[in-house]
Amino acid sequence: MNKRRKTSTQRGFTLIEVLVAIVILALGASGVASMQWQALRTARQSAFQTSATQFAVELAELMRARRSPYLFSSLSEAGASADLQDWRQRLQQALPQAKAVACRDRNPAVADTLRWSCDQARGAAIVIKIGWSSQQMTLNSSDTAPPGIVLATEI
Repeated sequence: MNKRRKTSTQRGFTLIEVLVAIVILALGASGVASMQWQALRTARQSAFQTSATQFAVELAELMRARRSPYLFSSLSEAGASADLQDWRQRLQQALPQAKAVACRDRNPAVADTLRWSCDQARGAAIVIKIGWSSQQMTLNSSDTAPPGIVLATEI
């Protein structure tokens, strides 16, 4: 008897094809995860920017209500009023490693970069400078990282 052997036209995937597909899927998934991580970091920095702006406006309003500027070069300066101490404490809680300066400054930015130092020029606008730590900038004692925001105010 002649037995005919059936040959199948269907073939499965090889192990190499399966591994290549898994690698492609893994690369795609890691790209999506990276984009999600970046979006979360950007949202967090945006929230810090918003909080800093609100704190700067609040300090400007405190100065207007008192009709006298609170001029200070660090958050740890002594002799502050109770409302300024409360503001400082809330700022420290809201922003990581917060730093703030309120001073007279004619030019708070040099070459489109915000700076901490103030020229204390007579008649210059009172500016409120607030900064915080982040991946992009690190606050340190040498003041090399620029402030995150600068708000000029009139008393």
